[in-house]
Amino acid sequence: MSPASGINPETAGQLNPESAAQLEPELATQPVPEPATQPDPRPLIRFSISPGPRSPPPLLPSLSPDPEPAAQPVPEPDTRPIWPGRPELIHKRYVAEKVAWLKAYPGVRPAQYCKARGLEHYPKRWLNENRKYLGIQRLDLETETLLDYREHPPNWTDEEVKAWLDWDVQETIEVEIQVQAEFDACGGLSAECGVRGMEHPEVDVAIVGAGLSGIAFARFYLDTHPESRVIIVEKDSCIGGVWSTARVFDGFWVQSPLRMSFFSDVPLKLPKTASTANDMFESKYIAQYLEEYVDSHVYNGTSLRSRIRLNAEVTKVDKASQRWILYANDAAYPYLTCSKLTVASGLTSVPNIPTFPRSPDWYAPLLHHRDFGIYSGPVLAQHSAYKNVSVLGGGKSAADLVYASIKAGKKVNWIIRTTGQGPGIFMDPAGERRYRHAAEAGATQKSTMLNPSSFHTLPQWAQSLHQSDSERSNLLERLYAADNRFKAWANYRSREGALPGFRNLEPKASFFWGSGPVGVIQQEDFWDLVSKQVNVYRGHPCGTSSCALILDDGREVPTDIVLCGTGWNPAYQFFSDEQACRLGLPHEVRQDSADEQHWTNLMAQADVDVLRQFPVLAKPPTCKSVGEINLTPARLYHGVASLSDPSIVFLGRARISNNFRAAEAQAIWATAYFDGRTSPPPLEQARREVAYMNALSRRRYPTQGLDGINFHGDLVWYTDKLVADAGLTSHRKDWWVDPEEPCLASDFEDCKEEYLAKYGPR
Repeated sequence: MSPASGINPETAGQLNPESAAQLEPELATQPVPEPATQPDPRPLIRFSISPGPRSPPPLLPSLSPDPEPAAQPVPEPDTRPIWPGRPELIHKRYVAEKVAWLKAYPGVRPAQYCKARGLEHYPKRWLNENRKYLGIQRLDLETETLLDYREHPPNWTDEEVKAWLDWDVQETIEVEIQVQAEFDACGGLSAECGVRGMEHPEVDVAIVGAGLSGIAFARFYLDTHPESRVIIVEKDSCIGGVWSTARVFDGFWVQSPLRMSFFSDVPLKLPKTASTANDMFESKYIAQYLEEYVDSHVYNGTSLRSRIRLNAEVTKVDKASQRWILYANDAAYPYLTCSKLTVASGLTSVPNIPTFPRSPDWYAPLLHHRDFGIYSGPVLAQHSAYKNVSVLGGGKSAADLVYASIKAGKKVNWIIRTTGQGPGIFMDPAGERRYRHAAEAGATQKSTMLNPSSFHTLPQWAQSLHQSDSERSNLLERLYAADNRFKAWANYRSREGALPGFRNLEPKASFFWGSGPVGVIQQEDFWDLVSKQVNVYRGHPCGTSSCALILDDGREVPTDIVLCGTGWNPAYQFFSDEQACRLGLPHEVRQDSADEQHWTNLMAQADVDVLRQFPVLAKPPTCKSVGEINLTPARLYHGVASLSDPSIVFLGRARISNNFRAAEAQAIWATAYFDGRTSPPPLEQARREVAYMNALSRRRYPTQGLDGINFHGDLVWYTDKLVADAGLTSHRKDWWVDPEEPCLASDFEDCKEEYLAKYGPR
């Protein structure tokens, strides 16, 4: 394996400012080398602008395997002699010397070590240039001398190049960068802590993911533990997850109303010029809000932003000596250790990319919704080469891509598989009476009292409706009312002027059962534009010609670019199968395991209990399940805590209708859990409760409930349960208004002070 040379991966995907002045944007790509760990499924795209007629750009990095991938050569065994100057040995010697010196001079901070010793700091540019140069040399491994590369082919590995440079003083640079990063992230450490952190920088709490869940937890935990050493590791180049500045684009709006779309301690204030509809607004204001939020929250002299390490994807997690070890593909911060680990990477990190054979003369790029915010400008430009836009997917992300493309004047094709969940259930957001938005009306105790839930006990009158045969038809009518209302609003079958394919958007899925994608249509002109200007196809892409997608029924769809609103892969790819099994994450069923058999028995009994309490769930509609049927559900208490390890929690993993509220409620519960203020019941009882939660999720949501933690219709009772378990009550309203008041962001504004008053700061 020889070092990479000639390509700077840091510049891949950047827009060339000089080229941007031309008139004919053209989407192209640069080859991206496969990383040594797990491949990043995101397409790295570079825009290049070339005048004149469009020429075929190079293909995007393959987002789907070729039909018959070429066999990979079997690597030859490494027969090289052992080299005493291996990087890890050099590093250990350097660290040992530094530790000894700093102990002798306790007044010197770790970051001052080089200056105190008189060691020279070489600029990073010099280091990188030398690595490139040495990469074409040949090293004699026995004599450790350089040979003339013109006579001897190069034989360096990446490690050997680094080690050769480190042999002098280069390890000084690398270690000092790492120690300084630790020092900055944790708000100042003693010299001794800094030294201990050189091999594995130590923090109290590490958070994986800087989206809503990660930010909410970091804020509440530091509110109550202001001196704690907390760091957030984020794989993307900016914070916010789905609400990051890199993902927003024209036509991408929030689906929840303003009063449900911020954190409780800092209200979001829209500018007077902001466009709104039914109290919804453009998502760019959420992105700006989060950027300001991480700057404004400062603890022990260090802001949330200073604790975040961007472009650092966690690739592996280990545990040793009661501490977690996180490995990340970040040169300046490759690993760290922590006593408590919060996994908050959520559901929208790894995109699902469709796979289909592509002909040699097919040049149209594929772009997932995740990356559309970065490249939407050149793609949707009036004079771009992308006139025919084909959108894949039937859910809300696909609808957003369709709407943005229509508004840009593109010819739009909307392709929805016949083998998937089908078209989404798109809601009318209009509110009534005191409610500014339909989501507010649906987020009250009164409106959700009949909803089957594992987080609250139904009152007697509601239970009788579920169990009485004579009342069953009345119950079903109430539960299915939303389905009929939303279909009538869209008017799929008789809308005036609609193209023939518009009827293909009518969902067979049910809102109550959650048996298809669910979303809110924000724009008043959405249905008129889609019905009259979009060609809707039901079919599966099975191939391409030079300028068209070919569907499985033989129809050809003219295509210059493919936009994918095809969802996400929720798996935690940095945990091994063994770790997933131990922690209670979804994993392959082990038939020969006694523990697995015990869980099977618990699930069987829980399913009986669910159907006895909610007979209406016995006959779900026929629908396609999303997820692997051979995987276990997520066996996490409250969808958050592992039953086998109290030092780790999983946030943002459960599906729920409002992520701001869920993020804060989970943050409060997880903080109380780490503090020992709340805990699951004894193990066997906790297992029974988890099994019931899993069984209800699978029965209640037959399409997206296989993982056992789908709480989409349970926002009210789930979040109330979490905060109540933490011993807090300030979020509740007066008894005479509580049943009809919606869940609002401001509900949790007093929880910090209540927590500190009850438990004290830590």
